Amino acid sequence: MTPSPELYTVASHLHGHAAVLAVALLLHPVVWLRPGRAITPRVRWTARLGTGLLVGVYTLGLGIYPTYRARVKPGLIFENGLPGPLLELALRFESKEHLAVLAVALAVAGLAVLESGPGPATRRAARTLLLGAVALSLSVGALGLWVAAGAHPGW
Repeated sequence: MTPSPELYTVASHLHGHAAVLAVALLLHPVVWLRPGRAITPRVRWTARLGTGLLVGVYTLGLGIYPTYRARVKPGLIFENGLPGPLLELALRFESKEHLAVLAVALAVAGLAVLESGPGPATRRAARTLLLGAVALSLSVGALGLWVAAGAHPGW
């Protein structure tokens, strides 16, 4: 069953706002895992919370994707008559899901490494993985913002 335009809008806004919060939470351990700093309980807590929220955001995205595909994408691409470069970007939005799953995988891996124990190698590896998750999440967010700016359900 396809949700109403209002429900889709609420879900997509929740998806975007929660993603921003997840990235902010994941940025905290990236900053604090610099060389010479201890791995504190607060760093572990924000890494857990940020990773959990990122997984939740991805799951919500999977839930709204069928409606996007059926209702939003056709209107965005075909009814708005997007010019060449914009049409290409709209079509590349499909790669957003692949980048998102990679961001989630990097965040989960970074958290697993962080939880594995103390030490400079652990800190460096966890920081690198979490930084990769943040960077990919930002690119996913940029694609999502671009589409959200011009896309409206075609009900």
